[in-house]
Amino acid sequence: MTVEKAVRLSNEELSNIATDLVSRAASENITLKVIGGLATYIRCSSRSDILQLYGKVERLGKDKPTFADVDFIGFSRQEREIQKFMQGMGYEPDRYVNALFSGTRNVFSNSHDNFYVDVFYDTLNFSHDVVLVDRERNRLSSGAVTILPTDLMLSKLQVHDMTRKDLVDIVLLLLGHEFGEDSADSISAGYISSILADDWGFHYDAISNLEKARSESLSMLSSGVLSGKMQKDVNGKIDYLLRSIESSPKTRTWEKRAKKGTKKIWYREVDEL
Repeated sequence: MTVEKAVRLSNEELSNIATDLVSRAASENITLKVIGGLATYIRCSSRSDILQLYGKVERLGKDKPTFADVDFIGFSRQEREIQKFMQGMGYEPDRYVNALFSGTRNVFSNSHDNFYVDVFYDTLNFSHDVVLVDRERNRLSSGAVTILPTDLMLSKLQVHDMTRKDLVDIVLLLLGHEFGEDSADSISAGYISSILADDWGFHYDAISNLEKARSESLSMLSSGVLSGKMQKDVNGKIDYLLRSIESSPKTRTWEKRAKKGTKKIWYREVDEL
């Protein structure tokens, strides 16, 4: 399966395809939620001021599309149903990858419109784990098209080798949401802080990434992408989240790992497929 990542679709067309897949899957009692950069775009789709930024920010670079693919997460117990559903919708499975990563990740391709679809299961296993489904939680139960904004923020903060597109996503996600309850409409600083309070490595990278996002917002201000009001909003929200993270009581697991610090690798190496 070879598909060059040169998406021919507009941001709106790609988001409509993702939203339609979520809706059609739900009609068959299959759970899919959009994750990644496209999820931030969908979540901010009611904010015309933020959508205008996508035309200026050059998320993947000059003269490149805003998004390269579509990412979902679902239940591992529904993997077979999801594979059947995606093939029924005309998406070609990568049989090698799907066999190798069975239970954690599937890859499909849309050769007509030139993009890949990644489907992850239960947990986002990257530099650090963002657990969405386990014996104690089901964070895919909301009626929203995307994962919760709290989990979307965690999925960005867990990245060790941060890229500009991830920093842009953090900035835009903060612009589009307020802090509040852990809901489909707001980011929970408390939940984020509780996750990081039990994982020193995740905490270390998250703090670093928030500061990098602050620097990116300043670059976006100087280049004329962000207004002064927008950058001030982002800066204030970063300060708020940092205060919440730092003031949250840390677990014994966190304290024990903190003693080793960066002398021991604190993140997982992530290879691109």
